[in-house]
Amino acid sequence: MGSVDTGSMTDVVRSARLDLVALTPELLRVIECGDAERVSEVLGVEVPPEFLPTIPARALLDRLPVELARGRWCSRAIVVRAEGRVVGNIGFLAPPDADGTVRLEYALLESELGRGYASEAVGALQAWAMETGLVRMFRWAV
Repeated sequence: MGSVDTGSMTDVVRSARLDLVALTPELLRVIECGDAERVSEVLGVEVPPEFLPTIPARALLDRLPVELARGRWCSRAIVVRAEGRVVGNIGFLAPPDADGTVRLEYALLESELGRGYASEAVGALQAWAMETGLVRMFRWAV
């Protein structure tokens, strides 16, 4: 499979090895159907079936319109660019609050642990958030 089609996924945060691809409403609807092959087609990268249950698609769809109105404070697929495959997800639970605090959460597929993907994804998303000028502090959702 090729790399992420950034023409249809307009919000991709990039790091040295990773693309953090915004889970758009269209993509979330496909994820909600539970068809990993179709999700792979839409993303243009390999999506293992065990990735789909890690995404609460319905809950994200219910809150996404509000989040999109405030910017891209959403969940993202973690894609290893050179290999063209999804290894997990990362995202904010909501936009920054009045004090500039955001809550961040992530999950990696068990088979991908220990490769530095979580640290790299967190660093990239934190840098992106800081560049907005809206964030002063991060909290972790466990």
